[in-house]
Amino acid sequence: MLTNVRRVAGLAGVLLLVAATALAQGASGAISGTVRDPNGAILAGAAVEVTNKATGEKRSAMTNEEGVYTIPNLPVGTYTLTASSAGFAAGKADDVNVSVSFTTTLDLSLNPQGAAESVTVVGADTSTSLNTTDQQLSTLISNKKILDLPLLSRDPNSLILISPGTTTSDSRLGGFVVNGQRERNNNFQVDGVDNNDTEVPGGRFGVATPTIDATEEFRVLTSSYNAEFGRNSGAVINVVTKSGTNEFHGNAYIYYRSDAFSARDFFDISGKPDPLQRRQWGGSIGGPIKKDKIFFFTNYERDIYKLGQQVVRVVPSALARQGILQTGAENFGTLDIRQGGANNFSGPILDFVFGAPDGTFSNLGVNPAITDLLNRIYPLGNSPADAPLPGVFDAFRFASTINFNDSHQVTSRVDTRLTEKHNLAGSFT
Repeated sequence: MLTNVRRVAGLAGVLLLVAATALAQGASGAISGTVRDPNGAILAGAAVEVTNKATGEKRSAMTNEEGVYTIPNLPVGTYTLTASSAGFAAGKADDVNVSVSFTTTLDLSLNPQGAAESVTVVGADTSTSLNTTDQQLSTLISNKKILDLPLLSRDPNSLILISPGTTTSDSRLGGFVVNGQRERNNNFQVDGVDNNDTEVPGGRFGVATPTIDATEEFRVLTSSYNAEFGRNSGAVINVVTKSGTNEFHGNAYIYYRSDAFSARDFFDISGKPDPLQRRQWGGSIGGPIKKDKIFFFTNYERDIYKLGQQVVRVVPSALARQGILQTGAENFGTLDIRQGGANNFSGPILDFVFGAPDGTFSNLGVNPAITDLLNRIYPLGNSPADAPLPGVFDAFRFASTINFNDSHQVTSRVDTRLTEKHNLAGSFT
């Protein structure tokens, strides 16, 4: 029994390491560049070090014989980069942004020893940076865009539409079409982990998409992405959740929408706006568990949503309830308003081949009890413009609540520095 337990524990450890590797590959970025002297000559063997400004994590590398350095698998964030070489003053680059699934290119020039330290202030928005390291075509939706762009739905996935070649699908899934691919071909990931509905893929949200306040950034890869992603031929939507830092940060928020502040629907005849009540509230907190070593972040949000819209239903006209059908034609002919017909009206097939010269059919022998029943079940028509056959069938337009949602969502993440070269991160939504 003990042997079996050890085997299971060992297998779990292997799977954990594999998951950690996949997480680093899928939800991280990199910095690469060339170190030169003032004359443009390459500097081989130069020491390069990057420091995460939020967590204090340090990573280092050496330039190769071509003066090129690469520091991969860096958590998303802002870094300070320093470079040094024998006989040269140190060089420094500040506010270097590392984004998900992207290699930031940064070249440094070192002055001769005794000269002033060379300082480069970067701080550029990497969402518009040119990819010079691989063939991937992508668009970064940075945290600044998530916070600054109008987002009435408060769904970060709605911002996928600002990527080139992207549009909304017209299928019942309501997903996204990228470069003509079906929405079922898209691949959603959160922190490097599969976030797809394996039974019915292609929905616009994935299985569990973090809220706006739990999302650090995400990248939409639309073409020629690297082999580490694979799986589908559509887009890759790679989301990274927020993580804790060496300082405590938190927030609380509430968003409220009501039909009391809404405009009336253009086709509404009641004079009142469609039903609408949405209350989203929650909060976030993150910080250090052990400074420079272990960090946490958690977000909670509740969303109560009631949405209404204009609905049209077919009702018998007042005269039809009495057995009088005013068709306006001498020969009624065949009226087909079966389910799926024009405007989705439903009803029987009525076939009349005779009538009065004015197209009126009367004395059809409607039982008064049926008339009373129709009056109890159906209101009188109120929208003549929508009537499928005036004088026989009228239209009744009204606002109805068609969608109700009451959800709770929690997103948590813990990051740990195991050694100078190994990190472990776990997230839960």
